[in-house]
Amino acid sequence: MGASIAADSSLNGNDGRYTGGITLGLPGFHGGDTAALFDGRTGRIVVQISATDNPARITMEAKIRWDGPTDLQQRILEKESFAGTTQYGLSVMPSGKLHVELRARRALTIPLMVAESTDTVALGRNACSRHL
Repeated sequence: MGASIAADSSLNGNDGRYTGGITLGLPGFHGGDTAALFDGRTGRIVVQISATDNPARITMEAKIRWDGPTDLQQRILEKESFAGTTQYGLSVMPSGKLHVELRARRALTIPLMVAESTDTVALGRNACSRHL
């Protein structure tokens, strides 16, 4: 596939499309890996709606290098249930704390569960998930 496609390694066929400010082909965390650099404003990968994106259970994981705060909530991963409503998401807040959102449908209500890390993401260092 071309450089504009982010391949889905799950074999579910949920390939994404790179849009906005993204630099591809940068050195990854491990020898031989490559990484993408998102500009923090417009860079994103868009994946079309699929039934396999609505699992009964979910694990969110990301390896990031955070270069500091902006005035925006920096989304690492987000799945919207419909326009403007996050179903699940992982982001870095302007404070540097990790932020997790989960929305579960039960009966007639759609409760939103939120958790934030107690620590901040280290500046300019490669980081994995922190304690929530």
